[in-house]
Amino acid sequence: MVAVFDAGPLIYLDALGYLPALGGLYRIIIPNAVADELERRPEAFGGDIFSMENVELRSPTAEDMRVVASGPPTIDAGELEVISLALGMEALAVIDDRRGVRRASRLGVPVVGTLVVLVELHRAGAARRAFAEDLDALDEAGMYLTDVLKRRVMERYREIAGGAS
Repeated sequence: MVAVFDAGPLIYLDALGYLPALGGLYRIIIPNAVADELERRPEAFGGDIFSMENVELRSPTAEDMRVVASGPPTIDAGELEVISLALGMEALAVIDDRRGVRRASRLGVPVVGTLVVLVELHRAGAARRAFAEDLDALDEAGMYLTDVLKRRVMERYREIAGGAS
């Protein structure tokens, strides 16, 4: 499956040590704005994405950018390019920001966030830890996860995984 990634999910998945495992699930596309953001912080999480073989750097078309840029809500350059590429390629957009998710959904672009990718990594057997431990590690890495959200995600994960934790 082709997936266009925003910086946030790459940063969080790298903090968990799962960047190499993404290649087993997705053909990874990164737009220029996301690459620029990650290159500005080479020693930080997310920077290892450039050493992976299955990562493509792409630019969205001007027409797709115009379509995505029109209308609310306001989104940043990375999300704009992620959604534009996903729209043009008929690919999955991987975005955590709520405004970006709303914009992608409004345009009919399939969109998931870090937590859904994490569930998929666990389902594929690519996880290093228990799912609950990964949620705690995301929290420690700076992802904003309320206790209510953690409980909901754990319940959903158990449904999907058949009772695993």
